[in-house]
Amino acid sequence: ATLNVKGYGNSDIFHPKNKWNHINTLLTKEKIAILAVQETHMTPERVADVESHLKRRVRIFMSADPDTPTARGGVAVVLNTQKVDTREATATEIVPGRAILVKVKTYKEDWLQILAIYAPNAPAENEQFWDKLDEWFEGNTNNKPDIMLGDFNMVEDASDRMPAHADHPAATLAFEDLKGKLEIYDSWRTTYPDKSPTFTFHQPNYQVKSRLDRIYMKKELIITAREWQTKASGLETDHALVTVKVTTPAAP
Repeated sequence: ATLNVKGYGNSDIFHPKNKWNHINTLLTKEKIAILAVQETHMTPERVADVESHLKRRVRIFMSADPDTPTARGGVAVVLNTQKVDTREATATEIVPGRAILVKVKTYKEDWLQILAIYAPNAPAENEQFWDKLDEWFEGNTNNKPDIMLGDFNMVEDASDRMPAHADHPAATLAFEDLKGKLEIYDSWRTTYPDKSPTFTFHQPNYQVKSRLDRIYMKKELIITAREWQTKASGLETDHALVTVKVTTPAAP
């Protein structure tokens, strides 16, 4: 699953407006094993506070904005310890505050490499972000993700925006190049090629909508994907929660 939470909420972990109590409830209610989170505004201290407060029911791998970690950016992968064996899980920061690669064992000897991203909004920076990822994976070919998910802050197709319009061509091309090299595909669109898009982001007036939050996978996982949902998370954010169930090869 993926969700842009739009901040940490109140800095006091015990405060009702701290978002991590709600995130924990969401994991339980929606039976989420792995959640990518964007705009986390987290620090190592905040991660420790959350994990301790939630009594180790979650394990969080986080990459913070290098300049103002509690005010902007940040990306994380949250593992539900009730559903995932986190003991051997590892994380690699690729782009600080923007991209983190987590490797986790899912069943017996099945491993998943999950790339969680929070792409920049500005078109030029968005293009550079995909180029940075491309360069990193060129030098780390054994670490290609099985799943890439998050807030892409761009769309591949004009129909994924309302009103419909194409995105910055250079950013779109840079992403297309990366996607091709990683051999991953827009899983929802592949599953429902003729369906009208389910928008995941809206501006306050609801007149402008986009499918910014997406999940890409390798083909062998897409064929197992089922129970797609896009729904309100209950958190104060203008993004929807996107969830899907997938099965790895060794799973029963």
